[in-house]
Amino acid sequence: MDDVDGEAYERGQVASTFKADHASANRAEQILTLTGHVRAYSESQRTTIACDKLEWHAKDQIVKAFGHIEVRGKFAILSGLDEVWATPELNYFASPAMFKRPEAPVRLSRPNARKP
Repeated sequence: MDDVDGEAYERGQVASTFKADHASANRAEQILTLTGHVRAYSESQRTTIACDKLEWHAKDQIVKAFGHIEVRGKFAILSGLDEVWATPELNYFASPAMFKRPEAPVRLSRPNARKP
């Protein structure tokens, strides 16, 4: 499918919305894969993930983002990671890179933080 947008659900409620250039679905594994200019947004968390590829694993209730990832939310801006896992509502995030020394530093900036 090309030029797609839609909604991801968690416990019967819209958890986040998404847009991408392309999408494919693996119904047997319940995985939706989005590629090309991917954006996912959670209204309740006011958080956006932008990336090259995003997989929504419905069975596991997890979103996996890959490539050129930027997470923007009311908490901060997270960038410099190649892989991020999140809940469908985009309220919890983790990355394998956070548990090892990355070649390129992970950047976490707080847009409204006071300077020392």
